Amino acid sequence: MVAEPARRAARLQRLNEILYRSPRGYSTSELARMLGVGQRTIQRDLAVLESELGVPVLAQGGRYSVDRSARLAPLGLSVDEARALYLALRLYTRYTDEQDPDVLTSLSKLGEILPAPMARRVAEAVTTLADRAANPAFSETMRVLTQGWARARRVSFSYRSARGNESQVDLEPYFIEPGTGFSTYVIGFSHTHKSIRVFKIERAHEARLLAYSFEMPDDFSIESVLGPAWGVWIGGEKKDVILRFSRAVAERLLEAQWHPSQVIERQPDGSYLVRLTVSDTVEVASWIRSWGPEVEVLMPAELRDQFAADAGRALSMYS
Repeated sequence: MVAEPARRAARLQRLNEILYRSPRGYSTSELARMLGVGQRTIQRDLAVLESELGVPVLAQGGRYSVDRSARLAPLGLSVDEARALYLALRLYTRYTDEQDPDVLTSLSKLGEILPAPMARRVAEAVTTLADRAANPAFSETMRVLTQGWARARRVSFSYRSARGNESQVDLEPYFIEPGTGFSTYVIGFSHTHKSIRVFKIERAHEARLLAYSFEMPDDFSIESVLGPAWGVWIGGEKKDVILRFSRAVAERLLEAQWHPSQVIERQPDGSYLVRLTVSDTVEVASWIRSWGPEVEVLMPAELRDQFAADAGRALSMYS
């Protein structure tokens, strides 16, 4: 026999799903018939959804629904699907040094539905993230950009470039992308620059939604924009990069696909040639440096010269 708390939880979940999927809404009598309970029970459940579970219930003309702009449909996750979501959230937190309160609440909600051994690890992650210094300005900018993305509304914000120059940007936010180096980026069409641009969210402030809506182009895709990039730098002239890796790092080199364009060729001496085509060499240079003396830059010539000069400066520093 199913215990009353379990029946109530299942009914609340079902009620939430029903309300979300009907913008027109239902009367309490209709909901009572659908769920097989009395109208008073439905009225109590509606109050619990709103006051205890934070569901934005709308009541108009005796009909009830959920504010779809404020709340997404509930997910019925399997343990494996919840694990995938947890790993995605954990990976994001590794690439940002900001305390994102929305990530904290997401992890907390995820922990509530996981089996105890997994929930304990999620709770530890929440505690660790909560210790980071809060940055209300960043959180507010992120939320405004998210609303612009979700509602297809243009966003205006002030932006400080890497050189410290301030400008006002009017952007159609197409998507948000985490990057390496404790950074998060928004990518979309900038009416200020009349082109697709990438903006580091940590440098944006005073963001606000504009009244203008937009439609994302049918031929726009994340892969078409970021495909040639090593990270998030886009729009540059494509460059062919050729690297020689020593046999000492062969196993690590071969166990991952580092870039969609990569071609790896084994050489007679056991070393490997890696060929890449990227839109800019700035980001890939950091990856190359992470291999230390186990990699040699062969092309392009300017990148090879840069690494040779860096090696010379390092040698003089340690001599």
